[in-house]
Amino acid sequence: MRRAIPGFPHLSARPVPAPSSVADVPDLTLLFERAREAVSRLPRQVIRPARSVRIHERGIHGRRRAGPGDSFWQFRHYHAGEPAYRIDWRRSARSEHLYVRQQEWETSRILWIACDLSASMNYRSRKDLETKLEAALTLVFAAAVLGWQMGELIGVAGIPGRPFAASARRRLIAAFARALEAGDSDAFDTFAATRLPPHGRAILVSDFLLPPARLERLLARLAEARIATSLVRVEDPAERDFPFTGRVRIEGLEGEAPLLLENAGMARDEIDARLAAHARGLQALAMARGARLVTLGTDRPLADRVLSLAGLLAQ
Repeated sequence: MRRAIPGFPHLSARPVPAPSSVADVPDLTLLFERAREAVSRLPRQVIRPARSVRIHERGIHGRRRAGPGDSFWQFRHYHAGEPAYRIDWRRSARSEHLYVRQQEWETSRILWIACDLSASMNYRSRKDLETKLEAALTLVFAAAVLGWQMGELIGVAGIPGRPFAASARRRLIAAFARALEAGDSDAFDTFAATRLPPHGRAILVSDFLLPPARLERLLARLAEARIATSLVRVEDPAERDFPFTGRVRIEGLEGEAPLLLENAGMARDEIDARLAAHARGLQALAMARGARLVTLGTDRPLADRVLSLAGLLAQ
């Protein structure tokens, strides 16, 4: 996912003063356990059942008792525009209406997650910090744990198949591992092209240093599907306050041409101004589409970041 800051295209590259700024592929199991532990330490009143915003339709249950997974279903009226293969012809033949059979997971509320896995997320400005990728994945896993505790299933952009229940956490971790191995950096574009059931929720996790038009397309698509959307902006402190001085070579992590600053300190004010303007534009874009935005710095304690995330999801 190529980065570009409006008005300062060369800042698509990240300041990399030393090779140690780029980290190895993260240990996803470790990140999940860190996220789960952070959620477990939250005040109990922070985690509450999600408010139901689903549209409940008059349905006919296929069984008189509830069962797990595929063993429980209900029939609902067919909607114009749905694929004909979804119609249950046997049930429809006994009525003047057309019916679609839905399994239990299809009637549950879904929290959709889209995480930026592009190479330039694998950056940190100091050795004592997490990379933005590690921070993003930890927040994604925390969101999944919170969603499960709120009674939701977890859908992941770019990962096909049915959503993940709490019992499928290993499958969730494995799915992200495959996405990282495959170099899947188009989660937002994939998400924008995905047909989503209405009235769910979505959380987008990224540094959002990308062309605004790409984010605008996705937010428009989610608004059209009546998906309540939250944006979690992961920020390295160097993207808040440019810290470099002297002669600095800026190298991109996605094949961009390098940029040499003879006196980085002289460029600091302009760089900080461009970054601040981009942040304001992102906030305006989110507000225009009815989305919520929170910025979480990688230099903040994990407990604080997860608490902010929980507050966002509880709204």
